[in-house]
Amino acid sequence: MRILVIDDLSEQREHAKQALVGHEVMTANGWKDGAAAIESGGWDAVLTDLSMPGEGDGQGDGRQYVGQQTPYGFALAMLALKFGISKIAVVSNGQADANHHSHPIYWASDSLHGEIIPGRLWVFAGYDCPHMEKVEGNDKPWRIKDWAAILETVTK
Repeated sequence: MRILVIDDLSEQREHAKQALVGHEVMTANGWKDGAAAIESGGWDAVLTDLSMPGEGDGQGDGRQYVGQQTPYGFALAMLALKFGISKIAVVSNGQADANHHSHPIYWASDSLHGEIIPGRLWVFAGYDCPHMEKVEGNDKPWRIKDWAAILETVTK
């Protein structure tokens, strides 16, 4: 399978490449890179982080959002649907994203956890997200995503 993984954290992208051995995996860092890769076409699956730092041209009112956590994952999922990609997952970062006090998108996405469009679109969110693992030596507030389990779920 040709799989696109979109995540702003280099540790997540590197783990995706390791976990998805046997597949053709490309990683993208955030909205701009991810959107360009989706539009280039040919993907069997897109697996994207829910929240990534805001990007922009630094002009106008939008510059206040540059660097702020932004739920790009949902926009990337809609773009993937538009371009006919058949398997799509939006995945939260685990404990850091699941903190309902850090950003309203996290508590809102809890209600979306699961299969949204049968056989096509999934959202994995919240503390109980079964598709996350704690990797030894990771002292970050988030857990490394279990990309292999995510792919297995969306390709069943």
